[in-house]
Amino acid sequence: MKLVFTEQSLNSLEETLNFIAPKVTYAKLIEIRNEILDAADTLLLHPLKGGKEPYLEHLELGHRRLIVGH
Repeated sequence: MKLVFTEQSLNSLEETLNFIAPKVTYAKLIEIRNEILDAADTLLLHPLKGGKEPYLEHLELGHRRLIVGH
């Protein structure tokens, strides 16, 4: 199994981090980013973790998505 980040997912991550950046310290921002990326890494060991990605189901490749935090 391999973990692939789509361009859209990386753009969403960047937008999210830019949105919260003025509200938190740089250290907290890095902690949040790492928490999100670490959660994605867990798919390598637990590939059925998280929900199926409805927007990619038509590809029939088993894409999953995770929601971290609120």
